[in-house]
Parts: sequence; structure tokens; C-alpha cells
Amino acid sequence: MIKIAENVFKLEKMLVSQVYLIKDGEQVTIIDTGFAGEYANIKNQLNEIGIEPENINYIIITHGHMDHIANLKKLSKISGAKIFVHADDLERIDGKADPAQINLLEGGEELDILGGIQAIHIPGHSKGNMAFYAKRSGILFSGDCLFNNKGLSLPPVKFNDDTELFEKNVKVLSEYDISIICPGHGPHIEGNCNQRIEDLFE
Repeated sequence: MIKIAENVFKLEKMLVSQVYLIKDGEQVTIIDTGFAGEYANIKNQLNEIGIEPENINYIIITHGHMDHIANLKKLSKISGAKIFVHADDLERIDGKADPAQINLLEGGEELDILGGIQAIHIPGHSKGNMAFYAKRSGILFSGDCLFNNKGLSLPPVKFNDDTELFEKNVKVLSEYDISIICPGHGPHIEGNCNQRIEDLFE
């Protein structure tokens, strides 16, 4: 487990996409749930810092692609956690959680996590694609709005539902004061974040 900032961690050795952990006092949040077959790795890394899957309070889903939701069913059942997902991606998690646990977002909501995390709807990668911005720390959990496999980039076109719509919407991220980017794929980025995002569109 890699400490990114106070109370914010990134799980290591994930197969495809990133999973992030926020431990704010006794409140435990994970952002996305990884690819199929990664439950044991997730559990082991939580255990390293004294957390059991049962201790998870909130699960945030950035979007409903399989590499981000594959362990949702098991984690949600074990923990009983509240799940946050955009309404337009609800069908993508059908059958993976008790409907009573699911909280639908539209974009613009502020979650009571890490001093306030704003939900940002950026459709196009999927209909309900989202990023989440922690205002106090300036951390952007970008989901698949941004990749960092070989430098900061947008996701490959082949994975988008509507690339034209996505590229129009994702530009809004440069309007936030970002100190750290936590992308859906690749290592996190610190420093000069806004300029790096703006450079993608020049």
C-alpha cells in the first residue's frame, strides 16, 4: 500500500485499474474495486493497516466498466457499505449489490468524506462516468477521465462510449485547483497538475 497523502492510500500490484483507500478516522472508503480475481490482494492490503473488508463504510464507483467493479459484489456483501454511483451507470452494476446500499449520484453532490469530496459527472467514457475532487487537499480521483500509463493521457478511444462527448466534458477538470491526480490507470501525479491537464487539449 502506498501513502499518497494524509489519510489517502493506493493499493499496489493491481492487475488493471487502481483502487484507492481513504481512512479518515474510523471512516473507511474505497474508490473502485479492481478487476476480477483481485479480492484477496485487496483484503491483504487492507489488513496491512488494520482494516478488514467488513470495516468499509463507503464504496465509490467512478464508472461501471468491469475492471473497476469486478469485486463490488463481494465487498458490498461483506461490508454492507453505502455505494455511490452515477445513475446512468446503475445498470452496469445490476446484481452486484443490494439496491438498499446504492446511492445514486447526478453530479455536483458533495460526499462527507475527507472533509468534502465533490462528485463531477463527465459522460462519454461511459454514460455515468465520474471524477471526484477532494476540496481541502486538492486531490482529484479522476477514474478513467485520465490515464497515466505512459504519461498523462486521455483513455484510448476504443474504450469510450462517445469520445466527442467525453473530450468536450473532461476539459472541466482543469478548472479545479489540483495538487495530486489519482488516475484510474497508472501512478499518481503530484505537481503542475492543472497545466498537465490543459496540455492534453493543446
